[in-house]
Amino acid sequence: MISLVKFKQLACLRSPAFKLYSYLLLASENGVLTAPQRELSKEAHMSTGSITYAIGLLVKSEFIKVESRRGRIASTYVLLKEN
Repeated sequence: MISLVKFKQLACLRSPAFKLYSYLLLASENGVLTAPQRELSKEAHMSTGSITYAIGLLVKSEFIKVESRRGRIASTYVLLKEN
C-alpha cells in the first residue's frame, strides 16, 4: 500500500502530483506499472524516465519526493511505502 502526504498545502484532486499518486497506486510491489507510462508522463508532467526512476526508488526505499509545479507555485509531496 502506498499513501500520500502533502507538505505544503491540501491535496488538489486535479493536481499533477495527485494524478501521479493515483497511477502509482496501480503499480505493483515489484514496480511494474499497470498504467501506460506515456499517460503517466502527460498527466504528471514528468518524463517517462523520471517516473520509472521514482517507482524504482519507491520499491527500494521507504519514501520518495514528488514536486509539482504550476507557474511559480511548487508543491512537494512525499509518497510513503506502508508495510
